[in-house]
Amino acid sequence: FADDYSGNNNKGTLTNMSLPPSSTSGWANGIRGRALNFDGSNDLVNVPYSSSLNPTSALTLAAWVKVAASETGYEGIIWRFAASPFPGYALVLNPNYGGACASIAGRVGFWVGDNSSAYLCSPTGINDNKWHHIAGTYNGTTATVFIDGVSVASGARTNGLNQTSQALQFGQSNLGNDLNGTIDEVRVYG
Repeated sequence: FADDYSGNNNKGTLTNMSLPPSSTSGWANGIRGRALNFDGSNDLVNVPYSSSLNPTSALTLAAWVKVAASETGYEGIIWRFAASPFPGYALVLNPNYGGACASIAGRVGFWVGDNSSAYLCSPTGINDNKWHHIAGTYNGTTATVFIDGVSVASGARTNGLNQTSQALQFGQSNLGNDLNGTIDEVRVYG
């Protein structure tokens, strides 16, 4: 299990990663201790639906992430949204939805709400094989992307936090977009 220290008992189940964390399969050195190492092929952490994962007015998603320069595909980091109209939230690498997100590999994308909005994307990539702290915040009217504590993109999102019954996933989207990289210290605040 991936433990939940929030007090909400939202433990995640590891898929295609071995335990204990000291093993090499699915694990790497992290920011603090061991981190989840996703190989880009069917690894994920799945946290079952819980109403505590449906924030109503504000949201923060955050994690330490390390990905190689070769990573250019659409990859889920923190993911919780359903099919059209895409209610929920996500923090991803390389969102492939054109506009502000197109053409630069390694961009961080933050999704909140539904399909009346688009991904909010960082102007530069983080695919440099170094640890970066990434975050997406939403305060009820504005979404912001942070990289290493610096606000790098911000935009209005007035469609609110639309609820979903989807599970919360780390390292993969529910569409099968697998991360090839390492994640540590995942946080979801609502």
